[in-house]
Amino acid sequence: FAADGAGSESSDPYLRIISLASEGAAGVEVITYLIIIIVLGLALMNHLLKVQSKMLQKMGRASMRDASPLLAASLILATLIVGILTGSTLVLVVGLALMTLIVEGDSEEISTVWIFSGVALYLFASWSWAASLPLAVSGMAIFLVPWVLTPPDDESESLLEPIFDPRNQNRVSRASPWFGAIAYLGLTWMLLTAEIDGTSLEAHEIFGAPILIILALSLTVYSWGKGNDGRVGIFAVIGTLAISLAIGAMSNGLNLPGDPDRNFTESLTRGQVAGTILACLVVALPPTLIEMWKSVRTSISSSERLYPARWSLLDRRKVGSSIAHVGILFLLLGHVLTTTLVDRTDPSHLVTLVRDQPVEHAGYTLTFTEVNAIDSEDSAYEYSIANGFVEFQIEIHDMDGNYVETARPGILRFDTPSGEILTRSEVDRIFQIHGDLMFILDVAQASRALNELMFGEIEDIDRVGVTVYDLHGSHMVWVGWILLLVGGSLALSSHDSRRTPSTD
Repeated sequence: FAADGAGSESSDPYLRIISLASEGAAGVEVITYLIIIIVLGLALMNHLLKVQSKMLQKMGRASMRDASPLLAASLILATLIVGILTGSTLVLVVGLALMTLIVEGDSEEISTVWIFSGVALYLFASWSWAASLPLAVSGMAIFLVPWVLTPPDDESESLLEPIFDPRNQNRVSRASPWFGAIAYLGLTWMLLTAEIDGTSLEAHEIFGAPILIILALSLTVYSWGKGNDGRVGIFAVIGTLAISLAIGAMSNGLNLPGDPDRNFTESLTRGQVAGTILACLVVALPPTLIEMWKSVRTSISSSERLYPARWSLLDRRKVGSSIAHVGILFLLLGHVLTTTLVDRTDPSHLVTLVRDQPVEHAGYTLTFTEVNAIDSEDSAYEYSIANGFVEFQIEIHDMDGNYVETARPGILRFDTPSGEILTRSEVDRIFQIHGDLMFILDVAQASRALNELMFGEIEDIDRVGVTVYDLHGSHMVWVGWILLLVGGSLALSSHDSRRTPSTD
């Protein structure tokens, strides 16, 4: 069931999870998680179907299954066939669920959310190697059939009229953060399950880049607010895209931090991808900051109070949303600078330090000076877990010879009842104005140190292998999270618990 005829493991990660059922306690734990996910998925599906059914009854309309049973059955069958041909349990199950929501929905006004969710599913399936290109195109075409067959409500004077409508632009820009976040999480989920036999960090960055760009463009349009007459929004999108693509193309000549010259593909570098995203985010930041300032100033002047608790519910919601938008941009800026621009697999970040011999690396002079073994019963022990800690002291000086700080990465020791000793590498972070300097011991070093520790020869360790990351802009991640929490809290506090829902 979870393997082919030759006895090899199935390529589908979910079938391989089922094969772990007989692996003792670990198998029971994994299967329990899978059952919980299935139960939650069924509960969500049941809830959505009930909501759709009530809406149809309220509007006096029929579902596609009742109005066009042949079309509904054909769509379900086609989705089933394509899903089976992909060989992916995830694509099959989620695709059938989305198509079920479509055929059980309004036959006159098809939900574009479910349609384009299905399109995104097969697009991501192609990106995550869960479906071949022909099958992915076939799957997307099946989900587009109901949308194509739906007659338009009103004929517009021009095909461009809806695009230039500021209300449509604001509606799309408001929805983009929600759907963009869901799409990004969905893409990450599919890529992670596809990487069960080996990670591909580059895929996350390349395929996630368009979603981040769309999110930045949406915030740019939204921040214009009443100043957007339709043409302004289009100009902002086209202008930002043109600038970002130009900067991305010229990124090899820019002094970007990290590893901008490392290739994602044969013709695409990290600097090009990061430069394009950074340009969109930087362009979106000033109008978003201005919008936040205007919201705060308006709330203070209208309530004549500085404290948010005295503001009206509407003002708190607006201020909270604007603060959260700024937080999103800072968070994404930090993400691009510390993740997209940094190749975590590049061996150039690994340096071997010989005791008392200075080594220049990453713009610093590093000197391995001392090794200390600290037992859990020692008063100097700083951890609440494990049974001991082996600390490697590395002095850091800048290129001018000025002392910066001493890094103390190390290895936690876990003693087991069977006598086996397990280890875990412990990271040390050195705070810098421009970002964090990270020190991580490699796995081989941890194994060697464990052997030395067992034989009581800890002082004989004369060298250490450590991975060093100089993460410029890492503080933006924390600033972004803080702003998101503050903004989200304000927005949630704007909910009026005294308001009773309508029973109409």
